[in-house]
Amino acid sequence: MVEMVAGGVYKCENGFKPEYLNHLEEALKITCSNSGIKARPYIESRQKSLKKEWFIVNDMMRGIRHGTSGFGFDSTYNMVTAPDDVWEDYLKNYPEARPWRLKSFPYYENCYIIFGNDRATGEDACAPKDAFEDINDVHDSNSTSEPLAAPTKEFDATPTSSRTRTVTDYASGNQAKKKRKASNDVYIGDQMVAAAQIVVNEISKVTSAIRVEHDLRNSFINVMVEVHELADVERAIYGSKIMGHVELMAAFMTLRPESRLPWLHAMFN
Repeated sequence: MVEMVAGGVYKCENGFKPEYLNHLEEALKITCSNSGIKARPYIESRQKSLKKEWFIVNDMMRGIRHGTSGFGFDSTYNMVTAPDDVWEDYLKNYPEARPWRLKSFPYYENCYIIFGNDRATGEDACAPKDAFEDINDVHDSNSTSEPLAAPTKEFDATPTSSRTRTVTDYASGNQAKKKRKASNDVYIGDQMVAAAQIVVNEISKVTSAIRVEHDLRNSFINVMVEVHELADVERAIYGSKIMGHVELMAAFMTLRPESRLPWLHAMFN
């Protein structure tokens, strides 16, 4: 999508041109030839969910919503950052942002390129393509009938049975359209449930990893305090160098208490 926007062919001022989904499907056939990913519902569903997620994060980062301030972005972990009081105050009014307190968003900068101009309108496309498709569906279902028009003298002169048959044909066409739409909705619904389950599983993995690292940092801080031979300045310097590396924190904590100070000197002096 970033490459598509950079090309400028399918992007317009407030969204994308209707053909962009087909373009993405063809591009995926080249890069992921055996994926079987279709424009609908897969690409369209993913694009909409990604756009929704980016709007929530971007609202916090850019202060779009009234009273938003104090948020930052950790580019190392790709996470929104803010003091606890800022989070609690914001979540009172916008609870949908709660997952982003622990959830990473590695696509933030790319999404800004893709959706950056869409925020004012929130539109997904430049033209209401779905509306045209609905009109085409109605036309196809009544291809054997003339379009309904306002009553005229000629229409009034038509026998009642003919007028009834025309209305019945039109109603039957609408019923067929509704059945097709219901069938499509069920199929898309099943696909969305499956996709949502995949997302939930990935979120659980990321959340668990973040929780483990958080607990490891707290334990490391407690152990560092117990190295009484270190001055406060030395402890701060050593701690700042180690806390950015999970492997170093784990290695330090596996040492016996009497070995920790020599290890620090050997590592950093």
